[in-house]
Amino acid sequence: MNAAGWLLEGSERRPDAPAFAQQGKHLSHAEWRARVLAVAAHLRARGVAPGDRVASISPNTPDAAAALVGALLAGATAVPLPASDPAPRLARMLARAKPVAIFAEARAATTAAELCPSAFVYGKAELDATAPSDAPAAETAPSDPALVLFTSGSTGEPRGVVLSHENIVANTSSILASLPIRETDRMMAVLPFYYSFGASVLFTHVRAGASVVMNNQFMFADRVLEEMQREECTSFAGVPSTYQLLLRRSSLATMTFPRLRYVQQAGGRLPPNFVRELEERLPGTEIWLMYGQTEATARLSCLEPRHLADKAHTIGKPIAGVTLELVGPDGAPVPRGEVGELVARGKNVALGYLDEPEATAETFRDGALYTGDLGKVDDDGFFILVDRAKDFLKCAGYRVAMKEIEDVLAAFDGMVEAAVVGIPDELQGEAVQAFVVHGRGEAARPDLETYCKRALLPHIQPRVTVFVDALPKTAAGKLARATLRELARGDRTG
Repeated sequence: MNAAGWLLEGSERRPDAPAFAQQGKHLSHAEWRARVLAVAAHLRARGVAPGDRVASISPNTPDAAAALVGALLAGATAVPLPASDPAPRLARMLARAKPVAIFAEARAATTAAELCPSAFVYGKAELDATAPSDAPAAETAPSDPALVLFTSGSTGEPRGVVLSHENIVANTSSILASLPIRETDRMMAVLPFYYSFGASVLFTHVRAGASVVMNNQFMFADRVLEEMQREECTSFAGVPSTYQLLLRRSSLATMTFPRLRYVQQAGGRLPPNFVRELEERLPGTEIWLMYGQTEATARLSCLEPRHLADKAHTIGKPIAGVTLELVGPDGAPVPRGEVGELVARGKNVALGYLDEPEATAETFRDGALYTGDLGKVDDDGFFILVDRAKDFLKCAGYRVAMKEIEDVLAAFDGMVEAAVVGIPDELQGEAVQAFVVHGRGEAARPDLETYCKRALLPHIQPRVTVFVDALPKTAAGKLARATLRELARGDRTG
């Protein structure tokens, strides 16, 4: 089973139909499939063998999508990485992945060559010079690694989730069986392919033989909306902050989308009031709310639009092929209505973490995924999340380890101690509040803000920074994070 060969069956069914659109340029399924075959041919010609890792450092483009699927077709393990990440973080991911080849262009190609000199770098020019080959897909076992997606680990270091060919096929099939995706759909894709939700949008629409319209400029939301109108998009996918920005800082209220059949939302909980407002802004458009994790390939449950009126506070029910249950500390199922840890089972559960056997053993047990999320089941069988692992934040749809931010703050000159907590944020769901102990006290604020803008991605830069004399500790000398949360609530209400 080679997931790429299975995905491409959708393109083979509809060769003349549009596959991708970007900035007014269109590519048919036949044309894009030729690019995928060129990627596989180029990698083989350069000696890439099954099992080797092939990275890509690129924004969403048709060639970036071809680089991902073409690597799988050649039997390699694809590792899509964010071109926008700071070089030190990108270097750590490359050091873990150890790719033999990297797809990158322009400045990203220079960065890739500098950070990973052992890999050869290729781009559009090399694909243009490579004749597509109809060589069959490399033979792979269902459990062979196909994809590594990086997320933040408990230590704050980038953690690679290893997904198999079977994982991709299983989760893509489950989503297609659960959502109303048609071969005639035109999906507006603003989520990056290195993100599990973004990758699943790519995979489902390639398999369906549908079309993906790519726009990498969501910071200019009106341009995205205008392109949706021009391209007559029928669907859209986003995380909570995507919709919150559309509802608060765009012209959505004054625009109409007669072709838009449905939208998908995952990557965190969209507050019910925003769901209601989205319904008002998009009359006649179905809203599908979903829950998932990278460790589950992408998605685990969904709430159908017909249940929005009374179940928008839930994550719905498992999608096809997925089993969810709640267990107590002893691993036994908890009675209905009681809180337990959410455990997922299915062929979509990842192989584990890249080169992290201890973390893998803790999270993946007997083929099940222990999500770290706490929840309960209501009388109708709908799952409700009530809490999650306290060491993580969910900012703009991304799961971020608090330790990652704290380590960056600690590296600031003169910093004594630093800790962060999450605070509610209307636009990105959760934002960062920092408590810092610094030798210069409040006088260090301007320099610290400048430093954070250089060292942290925008969505994890502290929204609020409080300078204190000391951080609260437990009797054992550990950080009393619960006390910080209380202080943060007091700052907002005081």
